[in-house]
Amino acid sequence: MKKVIISSIIAIASAAHANVDTSIVRDYGINQTGVRIATGLKVGSYDIEGTVTHIDDAYTRVGVGKKYQLVTRNKLSVNASVGGVYQDTRHSSVNGLGLSAGLGAQYALTNNISAIASVEGFVGQDRIGAFDGNTVAVGLKVKF
Repeated sequence: MKKVIISSIIAIASAAHANVDTSIVRDYGINQTGVRIATGLKVGSYDIEGTVTHIDDAYTRVGVGKKYQLVTRNKLSVNASVGGVYQDTRHSSVNGLGLSAGLGAQYALTNNISAIASVEGFVGQDRIGAFDGNTVAVGLKVKF
């Protein structure tokens, strides 16, 4: 299933001249590491970001949100993000909705590749409240 999701994100991003971010992510609420795949699409005048975060033996989160450009200096840019999240908790039938907010930075290595880093806070419904906390991610962004 993960391969299908990842392949779909890359195919959509390629067709839409968008970007794909791949990051290693650490959830400090539960002290586990995983992976995050994100893609940004321009829909009319809106820049929408879709993310999938998978932490082995814990959860998979699928989110949709918006990034806001805060500062751009030469090759460095800083942004803030907000979004809605659906969490599928592993080894449990307890799933739910949550909100995320984050701060990130990217540094252009080439015209099409950037190094990225971000921190994100997550707050979910009471039934998934055990997974509230912060994640930190580092990775690469590729523009198509």
